[in-house]
Amino acid sequence: MATKKRQIYNKKHFEEVKAKGMCPSHPITPVVFGHTVCRNCHAELHFEIGNHTENIFKWYNLQDKINFNKCNICGYNKCIAVIDGHHINPENKEFGLAELKRNSFNYNNMIIFLNEIKKCIPMCKNCHTELEKEKRTNAI
Repeated sequence: MATKKRQIYNKKHFEEVKAKGMCPSHPITPVVFGHTVCRNCHAELHFEIGNHTENIFKWYNLQDKINFNKCNICGYNKCIAVIDGHHINPENKEFGLAELKRNSFNYNNMIIFLNEIKKCIPMCKNCHTELEKEKRTNAI
């Protein structure tokens, strides 16, 4: 069932994306990595299909409880799976939030996650990708 839903979703968007090179749901966002949708839509799709472990939902619930659920740049707040943590000062980064979410949800990991999230601002995947791309471009 999940595969069929994904195929329908991709087929529905494919022609418009092919013609414009932009995501139909987020028209100002270019499609990246050869997908037929932008990073936000791609994460939403995976969240809707439900191909996550039970563990990741515990992390998402924690993230939501501490109000780390809205992009500071564009205000996106439709799907918690789309929100990344952008480290304000990369030199203080000990762990990536995505890396921590792959670990089991227990007290020790939760403390590490909460300490790490204090060093971050919430950003949707599209805005985070654009910011990181801009940083890399300016570094050259």
